[in-house]
Amino acid sequence: GVDMWRNIFAGGALWLAIYGTLVLNFCDFARSSPCRKTIRVGNFWGLPVNILVFAMITVVLCGAQFQINGQIIDSPTQIVAAIPSTPLLVLGCLAFLIVTVAVNIMANFVAPAFVLSNLAPRHLNFKRAGLISATLAVLILPWNLYNSPLVIVYFLSGLGALLGPLYGVIMADYWLLRKGCINVPQLYSEDPAGAYHYTKGINLRAVAAFLPAALLAIVLALVPNFHSVAPFSWLIGAGIAAAVYLLIAPRHRQYFDVSGECIAVDHSSH
Repeated sequence: GVDMWRNIFAGGALWLAIYGTLVLNFCDFARSSPCRKTIRVGNFWGLPVNILVFAMITVVLCGAQFQINGQIIDSPTQIVAAIPSTPLLVLGCLAFLIVTVAVNIMANFVAPAFVLSNLAPRHLNFKRAGLISATLAVLILPWNLYNSPLVIVYFLSGLGALLGPLYGVIMADYWLLRKGCINVPQLYSEDPAGAYHYTKGINLRAVAAFLPAALLAIVLALVPNFHSVAPFSWLIGAGIAAAVYLLIAPRHRQYFDVSGECIAVDHSSH
């Protein structure tokens, strides 16, 4: 009934909170791609195809186990632990370990390493920043967060409440206002009169759009009375932040060459 479909869409919304981290720092992975085709092909096979195949395997395994003894599989570790052969059990544990390390390197290591190294480039290179982020990841004992399904929902909802507004502001600014037209050299300029310097290097309009959207999304995500909409905090925060930013952000005049390529953006309205 209604509750089943709400739970299905709530699970999908929580997945957005997880993959929202990769969306926001996708440039960390795409910066070394030789062409757009490489990015499209990699995303196609690595995301929708890969996820759908593993989702189908999960459904089949859970359904088969339930048909056998009425037990519902909650974790991949239960599948590994049920392997009766010791050699196959070792291989299963090794595969589980490799997958865990690979996923965490891509999803949870690269982004904070780049962020920390960019915050203090004189003192931190990628290696040092990576060691710091890895140490912090261990110190917060994240495995304790996943001991309870309720904690998982609250954690991902809170994460989505913060990441969603960021996504909304970025997408509204890049796609809706600038139409994908960016003055690339100005992105790397530290000139106070530069196009993207704003106010002492901070886009105050973006901050003004982010804060109320994030605050409302956090309330919806963490207050128990709103538990029915908590998983959708990412979508709610993104939508509100995008709408507010479109209302308060200045408009830009863009200039294109004869081939239709954007050659400049006039930010004089700043």
